[in-house]
Amino acid sequence: MAKLVQVQCCPRNCKDIRLSQVARHKLITAPAWVRAANQPVIPLLALAPLPPLAFITKPAPIPSGSPQTVAAVVGALTVYPLPIGEPMPRLTKIYTRGGDQGLTALGSGTRVPKDSWRVQAYGTADELNSQLGVALATGLCERLAAVLPTIQNELFHLGSDLCFTEEDKIKYNIPLIQERHVQALEALIDELTAVVGPLENFILPGGALGSAHLHVARTICRRAEREVVTLGRAEAIGPYVLQYLNRLSDALFVMARYENHIRQVPEPLWNSQL
Repeated sequence: MAKLVQVQCCPRNCKDIRLSQVARHKLITAPAWVRAANQPVIPLLALAPLPPLAFITKPAPIPSGSPQTVAAVVGALTVYPLPIGEPMPRLTKIYTRGGDQGLTALGSGTRVPKDSWRVQAYGTADELNSQLGVALATGLCERLAAVLPTIQNELFHLGSDLCFTEEDKIKYNIPLIQERHVQALEALIDELTAVVGPLENFILPGGALGSAHLHVARTICRRAEREVVTLGRAEAIGPYVLQYLNRLSDALFVMARYENHIRQVPEPLWNSQL
């Protein structure tokens, strides 16, 4: 049974704490890192300031040779400050061997199979984000180069949304896909469609290099959407996740057309008579 303890962070301006074996988290402020036994450092994103309480299960060892003074040792919890102003999250070690048995941790720390529907869904969102990075690296037109980094950031929101169950979202204040993100995609689709005009024939993926990469991103997005549909049959998901992926795939289609339009590359058309 996890023990409830009171945490006082010292000095008062300490913004970072490191814990061990944390079962549930209501930490002082974000950012913070939690190290579970033999597991990677897990970033806890966008935690709002809350009463300084934490549910813990096991003592955390005080690091030998730490340049920092231990801030507090209360009950079973050891807290010590990290340097203020460090970037968040901080990954101190890339490989952990924690997944060698085919399991991985959700955002809450719950261990699940790596091929579970939830992990597959946010893994495909990560693949989509990587493909958008490839598209950007080709040198897209100015408008798309301006908007795609925001979409990449929102895909991290989507990954956060998917890697926590709806039950765990009650315990954590995490970035989520919201209605405003869906509405922004709809506005972008309308803006770009007004430039490229209505679709008068089916088009083949291709044209300019950037356009071709955006078409690949569109198909990955469709796969992510299908996987979220499968997940949603078994578990509850965020209310805007599916809507976001559906609009994003449409937006990527229009962006591919827009890139060809700006580059003055004719759209390859489907010839249904061949």
